[in-house]
Formats: sequence, C-alpha cells, structure tokens
Amino acid sequence: MKLLKRFSNWIKGLFSSKPKETKQPVMMEFPLATCGAMIADEDEHKAFEAKLKKAKPLKRKSVDDVYVVPVFFHIIHKGEPIGTGSNISDAQIYSAVSDLNDAYAKQPGSNGDGNGVETPLRFELANKDDQGNPTTGINRVNGAERSAAYANHGIYHAQSPQGENESVVKNWSRQSNQHCYNIWIVSEIGGNNGGSGIQGFAYFPTISMVDGIVQLYNATGIRPKNWNASMGTSFNLKSYTNLNKTLTHEMGHAFGLFHTFQGNSCTEVNCAIQGDRVCDTPPTIMNSNGNYPACGGTQQVENYMDYTNQVFKNMFTAGQRDRCVLTYENSRNEFMTSTALDNLATIQTTATMRIISPRKIICSNSNALLEIQVNNTGNEVIHKMVIAYTIANTTYQYKWFGAIGPLGDYNWKTIGLTKLDIKTSQTIEVEVISINDNPTSVTDSIEVIVPTNDPYRIDIVRDVLMGQISWDIVKADNLEVVHESPAYENFKPGQFITHEICLPDGEYIFTLTDIMEGMQTQGSYVRLIDNKGNILVNATDNPRYSEIQYAFTVGNPNKVGDINKDGFVNLLDVSILSSHFNSIEGDSRYNADADLNSDGKINFQDFSILMKNYNAETDDGNKKPN
Repeated sequence: MKLLKRFSNWIKGLFSSKPKETKQPVMMEFPLATCGAMIADEDEHKAFEAKLKKAKPLKRKSVDDVYVVPVFFHIIHKGEPIGTGSNISDAQIYSAVSDLNDAYAKQPGSNGDGNGVETPLRFELANKDDQGNPTTGINRVNGAERSAAYANHGIYHAQSPQGENESVVKNWSRQSNQHCYNIWIVSEIGGNNGGSGIQGFAYFPTISMVDGIVQLYNATGIRPKNWNASMGTSFNLKSYTNLNKTLTHEMGHAFGLFHTFQGNSCTEVNCAIQGDRVCDTPPTIMNSNGNYPACGGTQQVENYMDYTNQVFKNMFTAGQRDRCVLTYENSRNEFMTSTALDNLATIQTTATMRIISPRKIICSNSNALLEIQVNNTGNEVIHKMVIAYTIANTTYQYKWFGAIGPLGDYNWKTIGLTKLDIKTSQTIEVEVISINDNPTSVTDSIEVIVPTNDPYRIDIVRDVLMGQISWDIVKADNLEVVHESPAYENFKPGQFITHEICLPDGEYIFTLTDIMEGMQTQGSYVRLIDNKGNILVNATDNPRYSEIQYAFTVGNPNKVGDINKDGFVNLLDVSILSSHFNSIEGDSRYNADADLNSDGKINFQDFSILMKNYNAETDDGNKKPN
C-alpha cells in the first residue's frame, strides 16, 4: 500500500506546476570520480523504468523532426568578474550549447561525428522564463557572497561531503523543470577545488526540485573549431575536460541513460533489464583506459556514457537514442508544450556565411565534407538556423541548433552540413534561409573541380611532435593554395597517414614546414609521391630542416598550342594558325582554338605562344615528333 501511495503521489506530481522537495538522493551503482549520477527517489525511478518498458516510440517522419529541449544555465560563481574564474563568459556557455547539439545531432565533421547515430534531441537556450519574462537563458549568482560553505567548498555531494547543501544552492536560481531544463555551473563539487574528482552529476527524470545537471565551470564548453589566441581570451577549461564531453554525458543521464558499465559485468542474460538496459551497448566492466578495452576488447570506449578519456567519446547507439526518445516523450514531455522558446522570433540578428570546405580542387569520390562558417554580425545571439544547400541540382535543408554569440563575442561557428560524393566538376550553392525563425538570405557558392588525372599522394609516418609540421601545395603562377595539411595531433609517433592529392595539369610548389627544425622520431617521414609512384620529396629525421620547397609539374601544361588536339604541338598546328592569321573574332576565318591568348585576335602573340611550346614534352618526358 505504501508503494501504491507513493506512485499515486508521483502521478499527481506530473500535473503539478511546482516540483516536490526531494528525499535524500540515491547514488547510482558504481559512482566514479568523473560523474556522480543520482536518483532522487527510488520509487519514482522504478515507476519511470516501468513506463519505459511499456512505451512505444513516436515515429519520426524524417531527421528534420526534432525534439527541442529548452535549457537554462545558472552560473553560481565566487564573485569574479565575468569571464574569469568560475564566473565563465557567455561565450563559453554558447560553445557548450553548440557542442551539445553537435554531439546529439551527430553533426558532420564535428567531435560528435563518430560511428554512432544521430538522435532527435536538440538544445536551445530559453528565451522566456517561467514567469513570462524575456531572458537570455543565463543567470549569474555570487554564491560566495551568500554562503561561506559555498565560498570554501562549492556544492555538497555525498561522495565528497563538503560544501553548501545542494537544495540551498539550487534555490538561489531555478526555473520550473516543467518549463525548461536547469543546468547549474559551480565552482567546486564536494570541495575538489575545481580539479579532479566529480566533474558533474545529473538526475534521472524526476519531479523533484533537485532535477537538473550540476557541473564544474572548467568542464563546461569547448574552444571553437580553429580557435587561436588572437581571437580573444582563452575559455576557463581544464586540459582533460575541455571538449564538453561532461555535459553530453550528464545530459544522457537526464534522458534516462545509464553508464555503459552499469552492472559491472562482461555478460548479460537479459539486456532489456540488466546492465544499462540498452541491448546494442556491449556489457562491460568499469574501465577508463580506452586504449585497452575491457571484456576481451568489446567495451565500447567511444560511447559518451562510458568513463574513458574525453578524446575517445563520440557516439550514442541506436538503442540509447531510442531510450532518450522514450524518456522525452513520456517523462520530459512537458517540453513539447513549454513556452520557454516562444520569444525566439523577437531575437533578430544578421550574419555572413562562407563555404570553407571542400576546396576548389578535390578527388572524385573523395567523401569531402561540405562545411561552412557562419559569422554573427548582429547584437543578438543566433540560436537556430535553417540552411539550404544545392548539390547536382538537388536542394536539401538542414536545421541547425546551438548558440553563436553576438558581434565581438566568438561570433562565428563552423558547421558541417553533409559528406559529399562528387564524381564530376560542378557548382555547389549554400544559403542560410532563416535565423531565429526570421526569413533571411545569406548565400555563397563554390565551383568544385574534379581533375581526371590520377592522384598524387602525401604519405606520412607521424613524428612525435607532428603538430609542429604542416604542408601546402600552391599554383606556381599565382600562389593560390589548392591543398593544405590538416592540424596534426602530437604524441602519436609511428602512425601512418596518407592523403590523396588531385591536381589538374599545371605547375605547382610543394612546401613542407617544421617549426621544430626536423623530425624527432626515427623512421618518421613526409613523402610527396607522384601519380606513377615516384617519390618526389622524402623528408625524414635526417637531415634536419625547417622548410622544404619543391616545384613540380602535373601532366603537360605546355600543350597550349595543340590546336588540332592530337596531343602534339608541331608543324600541323603552325599550319592551322597560319591559315587563320590576322583574323579577328566575327570573321569567317577566325578560329577560337587558334586564339591561344583568347584576346579575340589571331596574330603574332598567338604565334609566339605556340612556338614557346613547340615540341612540348609529354608526361613521360619523351618529346613528341614533328
């Protein structure tokens, strides 16, 4: 009877505008240093699990059908100026929201683009509070001013019982959890001084007033892609929590996901009710070493809900996606009718956009990424965009969610739209057609060239300090960059990499730069290899170098003058040019093929060009016959 009464009270609470006070939270199985996931009420959680077992997911018509979660950040700082210490900047929050969307949307080309699946969850900063007032979705409270316990130890956690009571801290700033999802950013958890130990904790769905995520300030956010020091002050992030994986992990708990190692066993008899209750995550024991997966190598070290190093994490499984969807539809479905995002269209701003990938010249079937950069040129945050892109005369649309700060506040975002499968040269067009639900038109296009030549290669065996090495290939005549290296990671000596380099006929310069003056690892190298397998450049650890330049020719660029297109520049071409000599465009004798400089006239200048290339060498170095 007691259990029935509790369940009845829980059902009533679903329709109550005020969340109930919590009992003493229950720690999840096997809490570790990085996460202290919590269950507010065991009976409530049992009812939640029972509901998920019976629930059937709604059918998404397409990937454009998304479930939006309004989020609200409460920064509980220690009195520092905004942007320093625990009082992190708005820009750092914006980066956290954008990266959270990258992870759950499996954004192409992002840190979340692993081998898993896209989920329909999207996250947006609330723009209307639970009292109906406009808001930025960010509130700041000086916790040290309110509590000596918070000033000295931050927020209390049962695993490390120091600091101010959790309910007290959350009462300083809270939104109704029926209105939006609360995220408290704190200076310390259990007196860890913002260092190692628990980085964050979250509750499984609950109507309790403690519902939400608590997370350290220096584990929240990520530097924007291609960030460098010239763009402003660094975010306040620790080296081992600077990829925003903590927030992605904790949000997984918020939508019903256990740790992958729940149950701490390499076997399961019934995956639906044992372990993490997800059947496509292999059962595993607790193991944080991603280089040596547990359970005979079956541990899914890339899963966000594991405890491996942040650099491994990049995926959710289909089963985890389905559990998140069921949780949204059955236990967080109040977000479907929330008014927290009703003011979006009033947030009007402007932007510019440019295509940054692919480059102008790519290989056929290169699976290149169509990637753009959007710059916010207005004074309001960009929360949402609809982007259209046209490939091979077919137009697609992509809905982007995140947060791009206003002008002067890390006001740009790199967005991957899709992987390309381009076989022939063509024009690609991209247009931003709405920002914050307001129609707009911001466009860019690129003419992609797919050469017919076989590709050159750059083969690499990594140096230990590979991050210091870069290369590019430019056109010899105008120094236009046609290919360049990605940013390589350090400390992976001996790993092999290869890049296919496709080039039209022409003359090029290859430049290899190493700011550490030569490779440090024996056996490492960077090689430029032509389309016949010849090694043109072989840079190794000996001799040492700071820069190597090498000029080379692809195909036979000197065949200008081959008027009859027989592959030779010879007397036949001279004869043809002579028959059209002293004609101009519009004359009956004019021949565009003989107008070698395309100036509309066939004269001595064209004859000079032909004679310069007379008897031009072929690709294999043999002269053509006259």
